[in-house]
Amino acid sequence: MREILRNDIKDMDKEELLSPSTMMQILDIEDTVDRLELMNVARIRASDLRCKTLFDENLKVYNKMVAQETVQKNTTNFNCPGYKDMYCGGWVADQEGIRIFNPMTNQYIIACHHPIIPVKRLRNMETGEEQITIAYHRNGTWSEKTVSKEVVASSSKIVKLSAYGVSVTSENARDLVRFLSDVENYNDADIPILSSTSKMGWHGNDFIPYNGDILFDGDARFKQLYESITQQGTLGAWLTMIAELRQKRRFEFLFVLAASFASVLIHKIKNLPFFVDLYGETEGGKTVTLMIAASVWADPSEGRFIGDFKSTEVGLEAKADMLNHLPMLLDDTSKTSGRIKDNFEGVIYDLCSGKGKTRSNRDLGLNRENHWENLIITNGERPLISYAGQGGALNRVIEVECKEGLYEDAPVICDVVKKNFGHAGKEFVRIIQENYSEDDIRELFDSFCDMLYEPNKATKQTMSVASVLVADKILSEHLFKDGIQIELENAKDLLMDYQEISDGQRCYEMIMDAAAANSFRFDSDDDEPKTEQWGIINDGYIKFIPSMLSKLCDKSGFKFDSFKKWALGKGYLIPDSNGKLTRSTRFHGKTKRLVWIRVAEEDDHSIDWEKVDFDFPPSDV
Repeated sequence: MREILRNDIKDMDKEELLSPSTMMQILDIEDTVDRLELMNVARIRASDLRCKTLFDENLKVYNKMVAQETVQKNTTNFNCPGYKDMYCGGWVADQEGIRIFNPMTNQYIIACHHPIIPVKRLRNMETGEEQITIAYHRNGTWSEKTVSKEVVASSSKIVKLSAYGVSVTSENARDLVRFLSDVENYNDADIPILSSTSKMGWHGNDFIPYNGDILFDGDARFKQLYESITQQGTLGAWLTMIAELRQKRRFEFLFVLAASFASVLIHKIKNLPFFVDLYGETEGGKTVTLMIAASVWADPSEGRFIGDFKSTEVGLEAKADMLNHLPMLLDDTSKTSGRIKDNFEGVIYDLCSGKGKTRSNRDLGLNRENHWENLIITNGERPLISYAGQGGALNRVIEVECKEGLYEDAPVICDVVKKNFGHAGKEFVRIIQENYSEDDIRELFDSFCDMLYEPNKATKQTMSVASVLVADKILSEHLFKDGIQIELENAKDLLMDYQEISDGQRCYEMIMDAAAANSFRFDSDDDEPKTEQWGIINDGYIKFIPSMLSKLCDKSGFKFDSFKKWALGKGYLIPDSNGKLTRSTRFHGKTKRLVWIRVAEEDDHSIDWEKVDFDFPPSDV
């Protein structure tokens, strides 16, 4: 047939050579070498007939027609049962790789030296951004990699896939982008679009990662954390061990265990995040308790689900955003990064706000704002509040003291929870989904708030403890079915009085204590002082040199300006007749302006604690 056509071409006139029949006969030849040879013979004849330019133009048109027809019938041919064949237009996609014929050069353009294909798309529920999963065959095996759509849409960015074994360089990047784009567009209806999320927890009544068709597409930094949220061993083995521990009715164990479960109720209760801090001496059982709390949801082994404070505020914020409704567990408050140690109050405020800071990106746009509704469980030898001196921060922390002798056989307990984990949290979520509406949970929460209420106790702490008691009740009735619940009076003991939380009150008490301990620094006569003087004590007042009082407050972690406002409002700071906060006073023979602080009597009830606003933001304190 080829020889006949060759001889025919040599004898053709202009009309025959340019006819659709001749063009299609040439382009229909499958063998590339034969097709190129006949094209050259036809071009020579067209040159003889002085119509070579017209022949080349016609050839382009018919080539385009053939390519369009090929789009409708040409498919990939990877011979892989796991991935169905897809339309690929003019591309040849088989075991040899990806290529396309260029009629202008009479050569194939190589886009990739091995099979590669887009197989699914992920659309993030929070941002609407899409990612795409690429399947590729290297070294005898198929692999998948999910990347942002912008990676496969840019020749400068797609080269990043080379780090995962894809044969792409700056030379073939542009053609690989074209191939992937063509296949995606040709098969738009056949490549599934799946909902995805970068956040664990509730999505409607579905809970990720336990149910629903929602996939996780989170930050690669949290891949290990995400993979730790799984199930291993059996629920029965875990329940048997924990049920035995519950029989001992140790308050600290019951409370922290319930707190771990309570984290997924914060969203339904509409409460703000808060800290539960387990503190006590070494070997008291803090680490074991934290491991048990982690085993509710995930692998409690070191370096898996349990984290620490050796991070940055931004890192903790991103982790909280990813966990979303699952608890964030942080081990050993004494081991913190320098940046967190210098701003512990701020870190507590930010994590308990449930919302991250608005940050711009390198494209001068705004990143998605992080947000979360969970519970943070920490442990350490010192109470967490010893690192955070401000009252607003204290209001967001529930301190639980871990006393000695909590566990008799800690190694056995650790071994059991390391081999059996993740089932209890999944079962708890199922119990909530099948037995409790949001209104039911809120009603339980309100009832516990009523039972815990005392007029002098911090409201935020009352709400936090009530959240834990709701989880504890559900555990007792549905998971363990043992009738064991946290004693209400023990729970009340966790709540601080407003007086304990008030920054102004705590600062005032510090000033009184400091004055008593440094009485030698106060002098009531006019003699030359023998040591650094702070002021005068007489007539029921401590009269401070302003700079000395400011220095004392700063050294003790309090803000002098904030204390002055509080003390003035409560009648402890006495201004002069013109309203100035210092008064003219005879001090060592001279007139000097001093700050007058009234010494309160033991039965002084001038402060109405219920009317005090204790939730100062860090910048105002």
